[in-house]
Amino acid sequence: MGSPSEYEDAHWITERAQVLVVQDDALWVAADKTSACGSCKAKSGCGTSLLAKLGRDQVAIRALLPQSLQSSHFVAGDEIELAIDRTAFVKVALVMYVLPLLSLMAAIAVTLGQPEYQVAMAAFLGLLTGGWVASRVLKRWRNDERLQPVVLRRALVAGEHVLQLS
Repeated sequence: MGSPSEYEDAHWITERAQVLVVQDDALWVAADKTSACGSCKAKSGCGTSLLAKLGRDQVAIRALLPQSLQSSHFVAGDEIELAIDRTAFVKVALVMYVLPLLSLMAAIAVTLGQPEYQVAMAAFLGLLTGGWVASRVLKRWRNDERLQPVVLRRALVAGEHVLQLS
């Protein structure tokens, strides 16, 4: 992993998070899901928005530290900025959402012409099977560094200023 500046182009998605646990090569952080919901037009039909309404506003994730940053620079409670590759984000989202949906549709296609209760049961089992396969794939990808968020820097909190000495 390189310097934080290489993660700040249009190819990366950035987000703020709060440090929960500091490890040698990574930070466990809580990303606030509702921050993205405020600007999204699909609030009413989104699972993330629904979870936020149920009180699950944060999700803990592991974020890797670039070689230029040391874990000693961070403590629990720090606000940080993360970056994740847009391609990795889309890849994970496709597996997580499309695979169960395709499995559901395949199960329906196989049972067309059968009584409705059999089609409904097959659709439900197809959805469960697709979700199980997606979870297995995502567990396999869990430690792939190309799919992990990267810590850019410690974020400034209200009242903090950066002084640049020349």
